[in-house]
Amino acid sequence: STVVTNAREFNDRRVLSYSNDEGETFYRVSEAADLHETYQGCEGSMITDAEGAKLYYSGVQGRTPARIYRENMTIFESADAGESWQLAQSVTEGASGYSAMQLMGKSEDGTKDRVGILFERSDCTADHFRSTSCPTIFLPEYISWEVYE
Repeated sequence: STVVTNAREFNDRRVLSYSNDEGETFYRVSEAADLHETYQGCEGSMITDAEGAKLYYSGVQGRTPARIYRENMTIFESADAGESWQLAQSVTEGASGYSAMQLMGKSEDGTKDRVGILFERSDCTADHFRSTSCPTIFLPEYISWEVYE
């Protein structure tokens, strides 16, 4: 089976790499044009559904045009091994950081995956970063857990 990794890059995109030998070597590295992040980068999480048919990615998107601050935690899904990504869920528009996801089974009607996300967040916003109450860099104030379908 194919191993797909997802990594930060020092621009506003994520990078995917692919292996068909359990991660011994990677035969392709490509920029994920549909996955944005802040310019300084930030950890993101990626999981697959039980059938291996869909990938899910969570990470901070920042805000256009600058994408400077770690904010706008979002979940994306891909049905084509990461070639393209669609918005699955906006988690929070506020300051946020590292995340981890867990597949939580199917919805009650069995048509959708349930995805749990654990993530860092803060009440600071880009508008507040210039104030004395919020630091210039992101410092998490809370850890949150939410489940989405």
